[in-house]
Amino acid sequence: MIVDFIVSLRCRIQGLFRNVKISDSTFNKKRLIYGLQQIKGAKEFPVDIKSSNIIGNIAIEYGTKLFKSQLNSSMKGLISIGRFNSINGTYISAGDARVSIASFCSIAEGVKMLTSGHDKNRLTTYYINKHLFKTNDKNEIYIKGDIVVNDDVWIGANVIILGGVTVGRGAVVAAGKRCNQRYPSI
Repeated sequence: MIVDFIVSLRCRIQGLFRNVKISDSTFNKKRLIYGLQQIKGAKEFPVDIKSSNIIGNIAIEYGTKLFKSQLNSSMKGLISIGRFNSINGTYISAGDARVSIASFCSIAEGVKMLTSGHDKNRLTTYYINKHLFKTNDKNEIYIKGDIVVNDDVWIGANVIILGGVTVGRGAVVAAGKRCNQRYPSI
């Protein structure tokens, strides 16, 4: 169904929705759209969202297809997705940083984009600190930096892209690769 504007009692939606096609129980207990979103489709090129969770500050441009994916950002962070992208089975976590995917990108299943990490110089893990030592250190998780994916990028299955990485225009990222530094343009 094409939706011009949606307000749901179960979900706080404060965004602008135009020409968005939503299917596969987006609003049931397993699928959720929540937060502040700007999702703008065009009549000829709607945004197509199927079986996906969208939580936080998200902007999606027209012609983009989002299938079996999860997008999470805090209200300080932002996930921005440009025009005519195909995103399938991808997990994107922006936290307080930004994830920017330009236009004409194809992103395969199992891809993870993560902007934050844990302090590896600590004595022990977050779980032990919180539950055994009863500390609640907000500096446990830190932002590594923004993720930028430029135009016309192909990202293969099970790629992990960490914070602070820019994937150059026209790049092809091989399946299973771990990107923790700049990935060059073609």
